Amino acid sequence: MAEERDVQHEAARAAAGARKAIAERIRKLAPGVEKDVDAQIIRDLAEAYADLAAEPPRVRS
Repeated sequence: MAEERDVQHEAARAAAGARKAIAERIRKLAPGVEKDVDAQIIRDLAEAYADLAAEPPRVRS
């Protein structure tokens, strides 16, 4: 049972890391968008996504 929980915890941690990496990539691409309004929206979404990814991983019981 503990092994299963460890595997789930590691999977949740890996998923959080992947979400953070995606958000960082979006944030880097946003300045290339031609319209300032669109770029700001993309940056805001990326920051919100990164904040979500920074939350502690949740393990299903």
